[in-house]
Order: sequence, then structure tokens, then C-alpha cells
Amino acid sequence: MKKHLIPLAVSGLLAANAQAVTWLPDTVVTASRISEPVESSVRSVSVITREQIERSGARDVAGILHQLAGIQIGRNGGPGQATSLFMRGTASDHVLILIDGVPAQSATLGTTALQHIDPAMIDRIEVVRGPASTLYGSGAIGGVIQIFTRRARGDTPRLRAAASAGGQGHLDLSTEVSGGSGPFTARLGLSHQKTDGYPPKTGARLARGYRHDSFNLDLGYALSPDLRFELGHWQSQGNVQYLDFFNNPVDQDVRNSVTRLALDMVHSDDWSSRLQLSRAVDNSDENQSADFAHTRRLVLDWQHTWTPSEAQTLVGGLTLQQEQARLSSFGSGYDRSVHSRALYLQDEYQAGALSLLAGARGLHHSRYGGHLTWSLGAGYQLAPRTHLHANAGTAFRSPSANDLYGFGGNPNFKPEQSRSFEIGLRQGLGKGQLLTLNLFHTRIKDLIEFDSTTFSMKQAQRARIRGLELGYTLRQAPWRFEVNYTRQDAKNLDTRRKLARRADNKLDASLGLDQGTWWARVDLRSETDRPDSSFSNRILAAYTTLDLRAGYHLDPDWQIEGGVTNLFDEQYELAGGYAAQGRLLTLGLRYAPK
Repeated sequence: MKKHLIPLAVSGLLAANAQAVTWLPDTVVTASRISEPVESSVRSVSVITREQIERSGARDVAGILHQLAGIQIGRNGGPGQATSLFMRGTASDHVLILIDGVPAQSATLGTTALQHIDPAMIDRIEVVRGPASTLYGSGAIGGVIQIFTRRARGDTPRLRAAASAGGQGHLDLSTEVSGGSGPFTARLGLSHQKTDGYPPKTGARLARGYRHDSFNLDLGYALSPDLRFELGHWQSQGNVQYLDFFNNPVDQDVRNSVTRLALDMVHSDDWSSRLQLSRAVDNSDENQSADFAHTRRLVLDWQHTWTPSEAQTLVGGLTLQQEQARLSSFGSGYDRSVHSRALYLQDEYQAGALSLLAGARGLHHSRYGGHLTWSLGAGYQLAPRTHLHANAGTAFRSPSANDLYGFGGNPNFKPEQSRSFEIGLRQGLGKGQLLTLNLFHTRIKDLIEFDSTTFSMKQAQRARIRGLELGYTLRQAPWRFEVNYTRQDAKNLDTRRKLARRADNKLDASLGLDQGTWWARVDLRSETDRPDSSFSNRILAAYTTLDLRAGYHLDPDWQIEGGVTNLFDEQYELAGGYAAQGRLLTLGLRYAPK
């Protein structure tokens, strides 16, 4: 069995969670639904900025998230192929993905198509680890990832564009125009991705390509300083070629979109509210058969924020949701709709160096009736550079339509439920240095997994996940160094087997140099052996990859950039029987006036 996690010289380094007390944006909103300072958050939060997104060279959001502590990726081949994400050992359908505050998961599968979200459309990403059902409802057992699309800022007209090309027929094009006049702001972004791809299955010879186009529109209008409308629409659609179970070449058309209309109101100095109506779509249609999977979700969320004193903030609201799932597969299928309504309330209190948080959510589901979740948190600024935090909470996931009505499904399944605990430390070590440590423990009951002996989905299983995230960050111009290490034990307590595709050890390291006119970075990623599935003895071998990226400013507005993915052409798998990306060279040009 292959056991080459990382050279010992590297594995002795501490990991950094992309969260920092002073270097990240001053505030985040996903952790508590309100803007709050990063350094005082009682949650484990990571933020990925626009600059980090551009310099990563990633072609989808999964490639960006893979660098963070506590996150692992599974992928059935190359670009556009089915992709899964595991956060703190929980499954893909245990992590809630939001796009501008709107749930974006498929109702049929329960997961989000991360492979179809183009980084060119993203402004920043906020990651909150740990249960978040109190604020966000179903699916937030492992945490919440919120993707913020690009927005219009200011009234100066701006035009930006980027293009890159590389091996395997890679071509990426993107452009955006934004500006405003008085109370009106607007931004329009377009992007196109194409690749001839490579054979997705191990041993196959036929390459399978991918093409998709993205569109993002953001319009804002301020009727007064206290009243503002916003209309947004993000859409991605394209074609994915792949190999079916018998290695026959097939393809499908895909479409994902989020449309939202929001109204922000300031009622007084201590009271504000936000009303948002949204519609999300996740569709896939096979071209060699009549099979399809369609999701439509409507959500109305009305959030109120009340600050009765400088020390206390209350966040509460009402969420109404209607979800429709339609599927046809091999001549059978379903057409099901569910709806839910929920009330949530969270209280944050600041008393000197001590921060306290308590929240609860009451949900009524058309299928499962009433459900209650809660969360408790505390943070303490022990010293100017030392912050401690602790959290406990419950979360749940309503079974997907496939769990209930798909192949091997059972309409009598109950929601999966979890209880989690976490303690953490953020320790400044001097100028530009930060040490982080998070210990976590999660138990899940009524876990739903596929049973290979009966070829059906099975419930009444229990899982236990425990581990740590350890980190170190150094940012002293012109250098930037980050290293992330995750140690975890994710196990099904009934079968005593490890949960599929969760490595016990994962390490990511990044070293960057920025000299103003040029920059360069090297990224290392490594994972140990991990089981491929819960119903086979196949082991995915350990792997280590190295990526290089660099850019040069031709002038203040123009930049040439390029990179090499998987420099040493490591042959490995992120899912059994599917080849991961080999060595790939790309070169691009970016126009981004300040």
C-alpha cells in the first residue's frame, strides 16, 4: 500500500486555515448572517479573496476550495465531470453551498454542481466549518460555503477581460463591464470555457471534452440611503462528454442558475431588514436517451437585524421554501414537490473580551413535520494576539429525492441528524504570522448510504468524525507562505469501516513571491490512502502534486500569466477508476485597469 504523504521536511510544518486575524477582509457575513470582524468570530471561518482566485489558476470552484484545511475533493475524471466535496469528513450533501445567499444544491442528488461554477464569475468565497442548520436549514451538517459573485462598485465605468489557452484544447475567455450613475449600479460578466479533455476512465483511450458558458448580471438601485433594490442573475450552461458504465461515449446538456431579487431596508439606527426572493435551477438532460434530472427551488427569506445595545445583536427571520424534483432514468422516475417554513433567531452578546452566541431554528417540513436545531458558541480574547473559541450545535439533512424515490431508495427514510463540538485557537506569533488550531468532533445518526449486498439505500446507520486542523501563515512582503494540515478519523460506527474517499491526512502548502511587476507561487497538495467506497475493498493510493503559477505586469493594466498543473505528472485517482488531471500547461493574458 502506497504511503507517501509528504516529505518529512514539509510534514513537520504547521498548517494554515486561510483564516487570519488581521490579513483577511475586515468582516465576514456567512458565519452569523451579519457583517462581523473576522478576528472576533466564534466560528472557524476561511475567506478566499478575488486575488487568490485569479492566482490559483483553478477552472472551477472545487479547484479553489481544495486548498483549504478540512476540505477534500472527489472527481470522476477531468473538467466538467461529476465532483464531490467532503468537509470535516462529512459528505457532499452535508455541505450547504450558497450562491449570493441562495441554496444551489440539486433536489435529486442533494449536492451542488461545483464543476460548473466558473471562478471568473466569483468575487470571494466564505467557508464556515461546523453545523449551521440554525441559520441556514437543511444540508449544513459539515458547514456552509457561500460564493459571492462579482458586483458593481462605484460609478466609474470599468472594462476587464482575460483569456488563456493550454494543453488538451483548453480555452478560457471572460469579460466584464461595470459602472453606475447616481443611485444606479450595474455589472455584466460573460465567460466561456472549452477543453477537449482526456480519457476520464483509467485505461480508456477516448478523450471526453467539456464546454460551458457563464453569465452574471447584477443591478442595484438606491431609492434612498435607507432603501436599496438589487437584482441578480447567475447562469452556467454547457455540454459534458463522458463515458457510461460500459465505456460508451455519451454526453449531457447542463444548466444551473440562480435568480434573486432583494430589498435592503434600514428602519432605524438599531433595526434593519433584508427581504430576498430567489429561484434556483439545476438541470441535466442526456442526449443519447430521454433521461433527465431537473430541480426548481423557490425561496423567500426575510431577515431582521436588531441591535438593542452596542454589546448585543439579534438576528432573526422567516424562510419559506418550495422545491420540485423531476427525474427520468432508464424508463422510470418521479416528479415530487415539498415545501417548508422556518423561523430562526440568533443572539450575539459581547462583554469585553468575551463573546457569546446562542441560536435556534424551528422548521416545519411538508413531509417530516416539525424539527428543531440549536447552536451555542463562545469566544474569548485571552491576550491581544490570542483568541479562543468553542462551539456546539445540531444540524440535519432532509433526504434527497433520489434517497426516497430513486434506484434503491426508500420513501420512509427520516432526516439525517448530527451533533458537533469544536474548540479552536488563533494565535499571532509576531509581525505577519498566525498560528491556528481547531479540534472537532461530529456524530451523525440515521446516516443514509448505499448497501451493496441489497443494492439499495440503507438508513439507521451512525457515523463518528473527529480530527484537527492545524495551521501556520506567514505574510511578510514580498513573501507569503501558508500550509494547511488536516488529521481526521471518519468512520461508520455500524460497519466499523472508514467513510469513503476521506483521507486520514491531508496537507496543502503554498509559497508566493510578489515583486510588484511580477509574481510567482508554488502549491503542494498531498493526501494519504483512502477507501474508494463503502462497499468495496479498493484503496485510492496516496498522492502528492506540485503546481506552479507566475504572472508579469506588462504595464499597470495588462498582465501575462501562466502555469503548470501537476508539474511531475503524478498519476492518481480522486475516485476509483477515474484518472485525475495529469501535467497541463496554460498561458494567458489579463486586462484589469485599476
